[in-house]
Amino acid sequence: MRGIPWPPRQSEESLPIPPGITRDHILRAVEELSRGRAHYFGEATKYELVVDGRAYSPKAVVGVAAELATGVALRPGDFSGGNQPGQANHLLRSLGFEVRSKDAGATSREERNQLDDSALVGATLDSLVEEAIAAGALKSHSDPDDWSANAEAVGDALENLERTGDVAGFSAALGALPNAPEWSNVGAHRTFISTIGERSTDPDAARVVADAYSLPEDQDDADRKIDALMELAGAVDRLYPGPGFAPLAVSLIWCMLDPRQWPWLSASAEPALHILRVGVP
Repeated sequence: MRGIPWPPRQSEESLPIPPGITRDHILRAVEELSRGRAHYFGEATKYELVVDGRAYSPKAVVGVAAELATGVALRPGDFSGGNQPGQANHLLRSLGFEVRSKDAGATSREERNQLDDSALVGATLDSLVEEAIAAGALKSHSDPDDWSANAEAVGDALENLERTGDVAGFSAALGALPNAPEWSNVGAHRTFISTIGERSTDPDAARVVADAYSLPEDQDDADRKIDALMELAGAVDRLYPGPGFAPLAVSLIWCMLDPRQWPWLSASAEPALHILRVGVP
């Protein structure tokens, strides 16, 4: 039930989910909510708690359970409903409850987005290899000249991005390169940059993308570019693949611009990945 006043804040700092919430507190909260207890939380949007076949908002349940356990009312902004330790979904699962995505398609995207960066890079590499095998592309682009055939078109796309600030247009241009590997125009490589273009609210997004995809001067510059792109990607809602994909994304384009200096995921790119703790083991 909505429309009730917000409770006064206990302090100016955000409150963590308090310790001491048990399975019994959760079940009591579910029972009270099923009876129409008023609360401060909206309807579940991405995930739902399922108890006896009925769905509930995970944050609403944890919020009410926290008050039952401690006597302190929590507001929606006081804690996260996410899947990491200390967040609502994680707490509920640790107590043996089922928390599921409201959208089966969103489950894999969001769960993959919760992977730590190194795991995401590894998972993404596996996916790319599968795509390459399916496309019969593993033997293609073994010659540096195969990559550099795209250099002029990549340069034009970067210049246009810097001039217009159109990240979506940049993504489309990368999808139309004259001699790119077939697998680079589909799947993770395409959705990573196109989703940033569609969903980023950062006014500097175009500048960050243009800088990141431009050739680095040296290894330190490569680290800086990747770090900036990961930070931008980390702020994009429901981005798939997640920010850990940034090194793979930019390395592919750097390879097209200068394959001998920056071969894709070769020894020259690997140190940057390991420095950022997203390297492939």
